[in-house]
Amino acid sequence: MSESLNGHIVEPEMQPAVFQEVLNWIYSDRVSEGAIDAMGEYLLLAANKYGCEALKQQCEVELCRGLTVRNASARLVLSDQAEAVQLKEACVDFIKGKAAEVMQSSGWADVAAYNSGSVALEVMAA
Repeated sequence: MSESLNGHIVEPEMQPAVFQEVLNWIYSDRVSEGAIDAMGEYLLLAANKYGCEALKQQCEVELCRGLTVRNASARLVLSDQAEAVQLKEACVDFIKGKAAEVMQSSGWADVAAYNSGSVALEVMAA
């Protein structure tokens, strides 16, 4: 592989800092202090991509704890992209409790547009 020849790994779909944290997790079962707070959404996607289930669970828990009216829409879409069932359920429950506020937020249009509106329909059904 070219990586072994030149000593560099290229992951074009991921920020270098996120990739570094995933590597830290793979080799030590830890991420740097504050990494999930700083880049939890990106780490969740990366953990899903590379099959790091424990990291994925840890990210989901932290992202669930930090749900707000401003980020609930984006995290709902993220939960679908990352196949994060726990986060999706938390987002739906959060949005149900604050539906008027969330649906008036700027992020709600992204939910309605994402995946032909299927995620928005799930929220409405709930």
